[in-house]
Amino acid sequence: MLGQAAEVTLVSGGDESAGLWATAFSGQWGHKQPAGWPPGLPPGTRTLGLRRDGTIVGVCRFSSATGMIAAPGLIAGYRDEQGYLSC
Repeated sequence: MLGQAAEVTLVSGGDESAGLWATAFSGQWGHKQPAGWPPGLPPGTRTLGLRRDGTIVGVCRFSSATGMIAAPGLIAGYRDEQGYLSC
């Protein structure tokens, strides 16, 4: 959990789900569960995953068109400084 080494990777469709996103942003102000899955996203949008010991513990979106990375959502037990700075 806290303090483990982290790796940022692209998340494939099979690893991404509405449940993962809901868990990563649970309890964080301003976030809601999408009405449908997968959500409609602009072309070139990718999901980045923060992995610890091979498990995805955080997610965020990356736009190749703008180069912007959205604020990450981390599963509650992994919400530490290292997790937020890794994304």
